[in-house]
Amino acid sequence: MYADLAGGSADGESGPASPATVLEAFLIALGVPSVPAGTAQRSALWRSMTSGLRLAVLLDNAFTAAQVRPLLSGSPTGITVVTSRNTLTGLRVDGASVHRLEGLPAESAVALLAVGGGARVAREPAAAHEVVRLCGGLPLTVGLASAQLAIRPHHSVSALADSLSRGQGVVELLRVDGEAVMRTALDMAYDVLPEAGARLYRRMGLVPTDRHDLRMLTAIAVDAERAQDAEHVTAIAVHALVEANLVEETGPDTYRFHDLVQPHARRLGEEKEEAGRRAYVLRRFVDWCLSTAASAEEILTPSHRLPGHDLPAGSVEPTPLGGPDEALAWLDTHRNGLLGAVRHCARPAGTPAAGD
Repeated sequence: MYADLAGGSADGESGPASPATVLEAFLIALGVPSVPAGTAQRSALWRSMTSGLRLAVLLDNAFTAAQVRPLLSGSPTGITVVTSRNTLTGLRVDGASVHRLEGLPAESAVALLAVGGGARVAREPAAAHEVVRLCGGLPLTVGLASAQLAIRPHHSVSALADSLSRGQGVVELLRVDGEAVMRTALDMAYDVLPEAGARLYRRMGLVPTDRHDLRMLTAIAVDAERAQDAEHVTAIAVHALVEANLVEETGPDTYRFHDLVQPHARRLGEEKEEAGRRAYVLRRFVDWCLSTAASAEEILTPSHRLPGHDLPAGSVEPTPLGGPDEALAWLDTHRNGLLGAVRHCARPAGTPAAGD
C-alpha cells in the first residue's frame, strides 16, 4: 500500500493529505463496501482488517507524527515505512525506529553525476568531486547537476563546478522546469516554522560561523524586549529547527547547518531582518566570542591575560567552561567562528563579506 501524504504542501492550497482521505482509499483497496465517516472509526477498521496480514505500507512525504499515527496498521507481521523532511520523533512512542539519510558516498555520487555527464566526468575527476562536494552529496542535487550536464553536452564539469561555487550556487542554479527545487524545498520548510524558530533561523544565517552554541544562539535570537526566559525560548526554537532538519546537532548544545542550508538562511536574514537588527545580531555574536574566549583565556593562561578582554557586566553571558579540557575543546570547535568574528570586526562598516 502506498500514499503520498503531501507533507511538502503545508502552505499550498491543498495542504498535507488528511488521514481520513488516505484511510478511505486504503479501505476501498482492501474491498470494504461501506467506509465509516469518522477518522477514528476508519482507523479502527483499518487496524482490524490488517491484523495478521503480511503487509507493507509506504507513507511518503509525511508532515507530522499526528498525520501518520491513524495510518499505522494492526499487523505484527507487517511493516510501515514513513518518509519525511521532518524528524517525526513523536513516532518513537509508537515503536518507530528513526533512520536519518545522509549524503551519498563520494564514489556513488560521482557515478550518479556520470549518468548525465558521461565520459566528461571520468576526464575531470577533480572537478567531478568538487561538484559532488558543492551538492552536499544529496541525491536530489547531484541528480540535478547530472541532468544539467546531460542537456549541455559541450559544457565541461569544471565550468559547472565554477558556476555552482558562486553566489547562491546549488540552491539557485539547479532547476527543474525553471524552478529552483532546493530553494523551494527550503522555503517550504521555513514557512511552517513557528515564529521564534523562523527568527532564529534567519539570524543564524547572518553570523559568520560554522558551529552554533546554545548560549550564543540565546544571545542572537532574543531581543532585549524578549529577554525573559531567553534560554528556554531559544531551546524550543532550536528544537523546531532540528525537527525540521534545517540544523543538525553535532554535540551537547552545539549545532550546524548543512552546507546547502546556510546560504538560504543568510539570504532570508538579509532580506527579512532590518539593518539595525542585523547589526545587533552581529554585535551580540562578537560579544559572545569575546566573553567566552576571555573565560577560556582565564582558565588556560590566568597569569598572562591580555588587556581589554573583559566586557561590561551583563553584556553577553559566556558559554560555561568546566576546566582546561573544555576550554581547549571550545576553542577548537569554534575556531572558524572566532576567525569570522575577527574578519567581521576588521571590515569597514557597511562592507559585505567576500562571498556573502
